[in-house]
Amino acid sequence: MKKRSGFTLIELTAACVLASIMMVALLRVVIAMAGESVQLRQQEFDAPAAGNLAARLHDDLINARGMAVTPDSILMAGFVGEDLRAGQVRYQRLRRSQRSVLVRRQGQRSELMWIGFAGFQVTVYEQDDEPRSPDPAGGGLPAVPSRFRVTLVDESGRVLCSEVIDHHAP
Repeated sequence: MKKRSGFTLIELTAACVLASIMMVALLRVVIAMAGESVQLRQQEFDAPAAGNLAARLHDDLINARGMAVTPDSILMAGFVGEDLRAGQVRYQRLRRSQRSVLVRRQGQRSELMWIGFAGFQVTVYEQDDEPRSPDPAGGGLPAVPSRFRVTLVDESGRVLCSEVIDHHAP
């Protein structure tokens, strides 16, 4: 009997199983890379917006004379806004169609600042020990601490901005 060259059925089955395992592993790698690519694109897009949000909040906090913080809002009174007139501004988390958003309100004007906003965290490092006479621009709110950190977080737990504010005395 003449021996034929070729593969047996067992060898072909083993090769197909190994090829399938390698394809599944390769597919997992491609899916992971695609997910990371989407995250990087989102962060690249969000970075300028988060920078603008941080700059706007920083300016409002530096020029505020009074501040009240709740889990869903920061209310400031002082010389706020672009024109630095005495008034109030509120950054508030609201629920809009299945998403939380951050809205900035000054007078009758409302601005959407972030979609997918989770919350604020304010940590006070230094508070003035000596009692101050109430600042009329403070709007009857508690005085702004001398030094504190404000952190804003989105729904995925990502920190949008975290900044230490060294507030100047009135």
